[in-house]
Amino acid sequence: MSIQQIPEKPVAALRKRLNQAIELSVGPIDDSMKEDELVLKFDTIVSKLQDLEKDLLLVKKWEYELGGHFTEMRRQIYKTLTNAKNKAAGGDIMGDLLLVEEKIKELNVVLPPPPDLGKTDQGSQGESSQSQKDSERKVLKEWKEEKVEKIIHERPEMLNFQASYDTIEKLEFKLCFLFFSVFPENAKIKKRPLIYWWIGEGLIAATADKTAEEEGESIFQELIDLQFIEPYHEIPDKPSPDVNACKMHPWLRHLAISLAQDAKLFEFDSSGTPSYGNSRCRRECLVLGGNNSSDPPSPNVENLLTVFNVSEKYLALNPDWLSQLKKVEVLQLGAWHYSPKHHIEVEKEEVLRGLRALKHLKYLSLRGISLITTIPASIGELLSLEILDLRRCHNLEELPSEIGSLTRLTHLDVSDCPFIESMPKELQNLTDLQVLKGFVIGNSKTSCKIDDLANLKELRRLGIFIGNEAVAREGEFTKLKDVEKLHSLTIWWGVKKSRESPRGKFPELSKAKSLKLAAMDSLTFPPSLEKLDLRGTPHANPPKELKPSTLQKLKKLYIRGGKLTRLDDGGTDQQWNVEILRLKYLNDFRLNRQQLLLTFPRLGFLDVICDKGEDDVKYKEDIVLKSRSEIENYCKVKVVEKNAMPAEKHNSEERKSLKKDNLGDEALVKKGKGKKVALKTEIEQQASTS
Repeated sequence: MSIQQIPEKPVAALRKRLNQAIELSVGPIDDSMKEDELVLKFDTIVSKLQDLEKDLLLVKKWEYELGGHFTEMRRQIYKTLTNAKNKAAGGDIMGDLLLVEEKIKELNVVLPPPPDLGKTDQGSQGESSQSQKDSERKVLKEWKEEKVEKIIHERPEMLNFQASYDTIEKLEFKLCFLFFSVFPENAKIKKRPLIYWWIGEGLIAATADKTAEEEGESIFQELIDLQFIEPYHEIPDKPSPDVNACKMHPWLRHLAISLAQDAKLFEFDSSGTPSYGNSRCRRECLVLGGNNSSDPPSPNVENLLTVFNVSEKYLALNPDWLSQLKKVEVLQLGAWHYSPKHHIEVEKEEVLRGLRALKHLKYLSLRGISLITTIPASIGELLSLEILDLRRCHNLEELPSEIGSLTRLTHLDVSDCPFIESMPKELQNLTDLQVLKGFVIGNSKTSCKIDDLANLKELRRLGIFIGNEAVAREGEFTKLKDVEKLHSLTIWWGVKKSRESPRGKFPELSKAKSLKLAAMDSLTFPPSLEKLDLRGTPHANPPKELKPSTLQKLKKLYIRGGKLTRLDDGGTDQQWNVEILRLKYLNDFRLNRQQLLLTFPRLGFLDVICDKGEDDVKYKEDIVLKSRSEIENYCKVKVVEKNAMPAEKHNSEERKSLKKDNLGDEALVKKGKGKKVALKTEIEQQASTS
């Protein structure tokens, strides 16, 4: 970890781990325990860490000794947490805490407060920051042009990171980090393919409390907390609370390359690019312009465990190549990139028939590969397969019925495959399935239906698409409540492309429209649901079951596109427990700000993009609020008339009537009456009249 990035985040993470140690050591703390010696010692150290955090925020110069002391303090805190988790007989938690306290004292000795603590010199800070960037740029240039590796490895920041890495006790955690070494410099890496890779390699597995994917989420977050990787947000000034991608500092990537090569995980050339065909490693990478799978198989091909496509865009696969990967467990041919625009295509899809030889394959990714229209029936012979990622295979038309033989499958993603029109009935045989994304309600009576999913008792995440000509049984959507472990549900009312339809034109959708409305009316939700994402809702009113009383565990509510005009408490006067709310691309939605705080008292993140108005009146919401205080300030904003035309006589009466109906000022703005509107806070209104 770079010592220049130490301040608030790592210290906050350490305080979190101390709090975990407290809970594991003494359990929940009540009033009778506040004078307990161990509890008091914990409180003292947490308080000192808080003071330390405030000081670190203002300190700009970091020396070698500081990094060493900080690493020792971190190691001791992790040791304290480990001892608390293990609860070893005779374990001395108080002794561990005294050592932590001593390390903080040593750190404070080399960290005297600046003379003008709390005062900042913006000019000098800017010069220092620019000087630091210039220095980093110079070092990287020297490394690339002159290959001076020691310049980086002997930097104090890198020595400190190496010390942090060495303190990690779990081998699997270290390996998860080292797998980042294969990605190009400054790459934006999707979280999901990365976690799938870890699962396929066996680095993470399910526990009594968590699925393997949830374990992967925890490791991903811990890597961020330790600043081994950085969260990536497409719009930096509007970061999402859900981190779906990451990147790595070039220096840390260089160190990861060195460590991965020493561990014989991968081979790299002199530029840091993964190499292909090296007989010493059991993992190989396909790279753009490299000697990849189109060439004769390498001597080590039968011993490979993993083949990972890092940058190859055109997969001209050798027909014999796949059939020789007899021990491979991970075959990532598809995309891992954050950007969906990354293009990969296969020259001949017939070569996929060679998949039948991969009897040990656990993870297969064809994500984002073009020109694949069918998956060979031989995929049913991959009895070890656990994860099948077919997301964004834009030419894929159907899934083979043989997929029902993959009884160990836990993840199936066929989302964003626009030509798939139904699901094979055999899907109901996949009783270990935890994630199913892209489930299409088809027009065939023999295709898999919603009520068939009730057999999938382990299902945690489900994505459903209702397209054109969809056929459903009466009351089919009421069966969703029977999928008891489901905690994430996405339903997309849309229009599927058809091979028979002229480009840009779609068939009449009267039946589909009828089904969509029926689906809204009969929609039910499992009580365990924590995330609900509704897209393209076809009805102005919300589903009857979309109310706090039936969704008490719901934490995330996303509504994007469609005709929905309102969201309320279902007439129950109950409050939502939702913490993250997204309302996007809703042209007719009425957002009652005053009611928002009352209905969503726990809301901590609000993302709104809504257009409202008639031909001559436009009123647009486009905001992202990342804290409760921001949301409260937003709800205090009132819509006021600006440069208004002479008001009609009945306008004031109309406003009173609207308020009686509890529609608020927003409804008046919706009607418009030809007026231009603007937003003003109460403070701005007072300022304009003073």
